[in-house]
Amino acid sequence: MNISQAAIISVHDKQNLEVILKAIEKLELEIIATSGTAKHIRSLGYKAKEASEYLETPEAPEGLIKTLHPKIYAGILLQPENQEHREYMEKIKAKPITMIIVNFHPPTGAIEDIDIGGVTLARAAAKAALRNGKTIVLTNPNQYNEVAREIMEYGWVKRETAIKLAIQALKNTNQYENNTLRKLEEKMEWGKT
Repeated sequence: MNISQAAIISVHDKQNLEVILKAIEKLELEIIATSGTAKHIRSLGYKAKEASEYLETPEAPEGLIKTLHPKIYAGILLQPENQEHREYMEKIKAKPITMIIVNFHPPTGAIEDIDIGGVTLARAAAKAALRNGKTIVLTNPNQYNEVAREIMEYGWVKRETAIKLAIQALKNTNQYENNTLRKLEEKMEWGKT
């Protein structure tokens, strides 16, 4: 079964992105990205479809909802080799999303800066990778070189690399949540009206 696949990219820290974009181009993955990330990718000379275009749903005001959509999570978590999964994906027009590149806005203590979609993408991708040993989830620009090298050498990453990246993604989301909570506690006076 030859189904076109996609990568989803939503990054606050855009450094080193071109390294992994070259690998994505080699894999012929369609790039789906949040608006700011898509603009940056296009400025580097690569094609990127905005998530709102793929989802056929505009971003919510203030960018509060960009990627929280069944079409995204079906693409990450479901496996088209499974007939029931494939039928559901076809019904909602979801592409398999086999690479997820995400990093989070640094915690500031401001409520507006709390990352929801990025953390959710990373956790879903980590779960998918732990289940199938193939999904690539990148949560730090420092990971791009190793992954790009494996893709160029093997055509994909090794299973142990996919698992290692998934575990790191869960650690990074946990660290992000703890840092966010710490910053909020520092900034807000709890229990006062």
